[in-house]
Amino acid sequence: MTAKKSIVYISKLLRKLNKSTLTPWIFGIIVSILFFILFETLIYFKQQEIYSKTERDAISYGSKLISSMNRELNAIIYLTHGIDAYIKVRNKNLNPDEFEAILKEISQNSKLIRNLAVAKGTVVIFVEPLEGNEKIMGVDYKKLLAQWHLVQKAINTKKGTLAGPVNLVQGGVALIYRKPIYINDNYWGIISTVIDINKLFTASFNELNDKGYKFSIRENSGLKEKKIIYGNKDLFENSKAVFMSASIPNGTWEYSIISEQYNSIVKTLNIYHWSARLISIIILIIAALLIRLRRKNIERKIKYHLLSENLSNIIWVKSLDTNKFTFISPSIKEFLGFTVNEVIANKCDNPYDNTKIQFSITDEIKKEVEDLIATHSFSKSKRFEYIQQHKNGKNLWVETEVKILPDSNKIPTELLGITRIIEDRKQIENKLRESEARLRTIINTTSAGISIIDVDGLLQYTNPNSINIHAYSQEDIIGTHFKNIVHPDDIELVKQMILDITNNNKNFINSELRLIHKTTKQNIWININATRYPKNDSQDKVSILIVFQDVSKQKENEQKLKEVIVTKDKFISVLAHDLKSPFNSILGLLMLLKKNIDKYNAAKVKKLIDNVYNASENTYFLLENLLEWARTQENRIPFKIEKIELNSIAKDCIRLMSNQLETKKINIIQQIPEELIATADGEMVKTILRNLISNAIKFTPAEGEIILTAISNDKEVEITVSDNGIGMDERTVTSLFKVGKTKSNIGTGGEIGTGFGLIICKEFVEKQSGKILVKSKLGQGSSFIFTLPSSENSNKNLIKP
Repeated sequence: MTAKKSIVYISKLLRKLNKSTLTPWIFGIIVSILFFILFETLIYFKQQEIYSKTERDAISYGSKLISSMNRELNAIIYLTHGIDAYIKVRNKNLNPDEFEAILKEISQNSKLIRNLAVAKGTVVIFVEPLEGNEKIMGVDYKKLLAQWHLVQKAINTKKGTLAGPVNLVQGGVALIYRKPIYINDNYWGIISTVIDINKLFTASFNELNDKGYKFSIRENSGLKEKKIIYGNKDLFENSKAVFMSASIPNGTWEYSIISEQYNSIVKTLNIYHWSARLISIIILIIAALLIRLRRKNIERKIKYHLLSENLSNIIWVKSLDTNKFTFISPSIKEFLGFTVNEVIANKCDNPYDNTKIQFSITDEIKKEVEDLIATHSFSKSKRFEYIQQHKNGKNLWVETEVKILPDSNKIPTELLGITRIIEDRKQIENKLRESEARLRTIINTTSAGISIIDVDGLLQYTNPNSINIHAYSQEDIIGTHFKNIVHPDDIELVKQMILDITNNNKNFINSELRLIHKTTKQNIWININATRYPKNDSQDKVSILIVFQDVSKQKENEQKLKEVIVTKDKFISVLAHDLKSPFNSILGLLMLLKKNIDKYNAAKVKKLIDNVYNASENTYFLLENLLEWARTQENRIPFKIEKIELNSIAKDCIRLMSNQLETKKINIIQQIPEELIATADGEMVKTILRNLISNAIKFTPAEGEIILTAISNDKEVEITVSDNGIGMDERTVTSLFKVGKTKSNIGTGGEIGTGFGLIICKEFVEKQSGKILVKSKLGQGSSFIFTLPSSENSNKNLIKP
């Protein structure tokens, strides 16, 4: 009830009392009581209105403050989580230069971020920008006593935490948002985003007008002493202040807000109030009755004004008869710049004219509203989005929902509308579209394959580059089961991966498996990173995102490297073993000769020298074989294919071995036909025959026999070196031709073997597309057979060095 209406009401009541039979004093008392009731009521409601408005405005101001603060913090948190996602996807192939470029771009584009630091484990390995933050590079958080408990808290909880103000190692004070990085549920490291406190609060308060409010912010960490983030801590002791709280990552901030005008207003009202109460002692009961009668109506009005003035929407009512606004909430001034009077007085243009204030535009929207009116659809509403022009000329995106209001006779009389500003939402939508476009470009151009499968194993998506890995196009693969392309031995592995992710046993899986190439049917080794893919509204099933790369070449190189390492280790082991024995023998003989040369006669000295010579010759032969073998491993031996006469080469080899044959009186029979021609490298064949003959001499007793034979067909020549020596058991035969496995036994004449002759023979034979094998029985001699391409056979299949 307004003062004007109250006076009119009392005037009417006084006229009625004046016409009654009441005595003047009773009339006077009643008049006094009535006027006092009016005064007391006005004071009371004015006080309540001021109290409510002050508290309401403080709450409204605090809500905007919290919203602004959260928006700035969330923007930083989203950037940090983006870095976390990038590291999870690329952790095995993390390119330092590329990653530093990403950190640099994020740091430069966010005005609130002072610097970014990424630690692997607890040691900082990336800092951006580095300038001014050199002290933090390489720091181990465990050694920072002031910060370690905060870092440890983030790691243990596996959640992002916001801490501060924190004294920085590089100097200054800041807030720090820390996000631990877990890959396959294993701790990898932690991201620390250092937030400039002054810039954060400047950005948060920039949108808030100075309305005479004081406020403070403190951290609610559960401790008795709560750290002040901003403002004066005494404000939290003021009982008249409004207290609010807001969640932050892994914690809560408390806000205390109070109007600077509150105390002066309260003091003035108290003076009037207590003055009125001195007069109201005798009429308290009547005053209370009046207050009670009017309270419901006043509370209703207060709630109505509270709703219309403080909603973040514009509420309006428009008469369908006059086509004018009958009501519009005061919030229109804050959001669109127009005052209520400008709209109600029709000082702005027609609502359908989009050059000024409007709530529905275009012929299509107008038709929708008219259809509501024509069909009497009172329970339905229509929602529209369009660009609204602010009074200052700025275009803003708004959303308006309209509904028809009928009278008691169900006749449409008014149009109720609720208009809200959706500029922030539109900006976010635009950013999301841009982000999706960038992500789509990355997916379509990345060298990695990307696929999505559901819990049933059906492929829902594959990016274009996947065809370069397994040759299946998007049309081939989408809708098919993963079993169609996965190697049969790895199907159970994929099933278990799907089960682990869908049951939330694992958030991220890194593994290796094989695919079957569509055209070649060859095995393709791939490295995969799999994680849960978020469902959208149209999906009923959980899906799994798989990022994979072809590592077949890498697996092949790894296997080759393992073989090279094993061969090298065996070579060094054999080299050390086989060289030690002959050198010990040579050194021992020379030492014996040195000490006793004056005592020995010429025959004794000659015998020792002969022994030294034989040991030296064997050692030289060993080194020569080792050198030949090493050169074959590096493909450094010249490889000259030509037509060779095997009979001539065999004779040369026998001539070179004549001294050894004569020493043991071994008869060698050469039965290779003179006209027999092979296509091979002559020098390699000489090395093969020389080693096989030397090996036969070594294990053939004195006066034994060695036979060389050869036969030919259209494709190959088969050469055999046989002896009637001591032979070999089956175990010895199986160990031949292997580095580190071939055992160098002592010959029948005490000869020391090299251990590498047969290995070189195998290398040279296979290099010429031939084969070598051995037949032997213990006590019955041995036969070594190897093949070479015949002169009629093309040399196109020869292995080139």
